[in-house]
Amino acid sequence: NNITFENYKGKLSSHKTELLVCGLFEGEKVSPEIDKLFDNNLSKAIKIESFKGKYKKKIAIYGNSLKRTVIIGLGKKNKISNLRFREIGAMISNYANELSVKHISLESKSLCLNDNQSSKSLFEGIILGNYEFLIYKTVDAKPHSLNKVTVSGECNRKNQTSAIAVANSVNYARDLGNHPANILTPTYLANESKKISKAKNMKCTIFDVSKFEKMGLGSFYGVARGAKEPAKMIIVEYSGGSKSEKPIALIGKGLTFDT
Repeated sequence: NNITFENYKGKLSSHKTELLVCGLFEGEKVSPEIDKLFDNNLSKAIKIESFKGKYKKKIAIYGNSLKRTVIIGLGKKNKISNLRFREIGAMISNYANELSVKHISLESKSLCLNDNQSSKSLFEGIILGNYEFLIYKTVDAKPHSLNKVTVSGECNRKNQTSAIAVANSVNYARDLGNHPANILTPTYLANESKKISKAKNMKCTIFDVSKFEKMGLGSFYGVARGAKEPAKMIIVEYSGGSKSEKPIALIGKGLTFDT
């Protein structure tokens, strides 16, 4: 379930969303602009519930065109980290799905979405937290509701674009890992490698078992010869970096059977 991201730079009072998400650091006060949208009832609710902005605590209020607003505690400002923001992101998507909400909006300023690396982690967390694998599930296979996220206010678009690419790729890898051995054969994996290598600056080379022995890959050939499914050596190359960059090699042992 890929999430669509968009940006909104109009007034919050004119914005329509099922759930507005704001952040609050421990010891700080909620934005007067947001509080005013709820006739200052937000700050009253915070006071009544003794909400302090502690990490991962939340408080919700209902009303007006925004329908619901939730304030999520970001914890102490001096303890800010990418891990914490990734966890907050996952918490946001989980909360939206608990409420069966399709569209949420993120209040940029309170969630630091424009000015630091943590914004990337928050976007990653939302996508990773929304992941589910239902391909083989036939009973109660209700997909997550969340499919649209709007950023209200300024946003670091470079961080956002990077986070979406990284997190969707992680979820793609999760899908491959979740397929059973009778589906995810070496041939299946090789074909998926060819598909992703159609992207710009990418190249894919596949070596079959018949070539292993000639290449002197004795151990690999010995194991592969005993397998029912023909083994593959898959090489995917990306050449989109600058010429001055040294190449990075990642070597994976892709076991496609139950170990």
